[in-house]
Amino acid sequence: MSQPSRRTARVTVFRVLYQRAKIGTNPAGEMILFREAELSEKEVNFAKTLIDKTWSELEAIDQAIQKNLKNWKQSRLADGLNALLRMALAEIFFFPKVEGKIVINDTLEICRSHVDKQAIKICNGVLNAAWKEHSPQ
Repeated sequence: MSQPSRRTARVTVFRVLYQRAKIGTNPAGEMILFREAELSEKEVNFAKTLIDKTWSELEAIDQAIQKNLKNWKQSRLADGLNALLRMALAEIFFFPKVEGKIVINDTLEICRSHVDKQAIKICNGVLNAAWKEHSPQ
């Protein structure tokens, strides 16, 4: 899967996780997001696997987010930033074939275009700290 198509899949995952944070699980709404993204079968499989893993490991992921926030509480983060951090950390922690730096760079680009330019510093700090802690030295 090429980088731009992987990014499109990640944007779809981000949108689904954001929607779940706002209104809960909504299969019909999630299907619409997938249709709008026009993903290949491989991209759909990747996105659904990432969503499922993020959701099933939410407690561990949220602990990692809170641990790596500096002077913030996770509950004060915007829902969009929280969804983005959850998605990226799930990929970093549970998809070892994908290099962490690639996930972080892609996530920062998504943050820039879909969340808030000011959130990039928080996003970068949390992801880099969690990645360094998680990756073998």
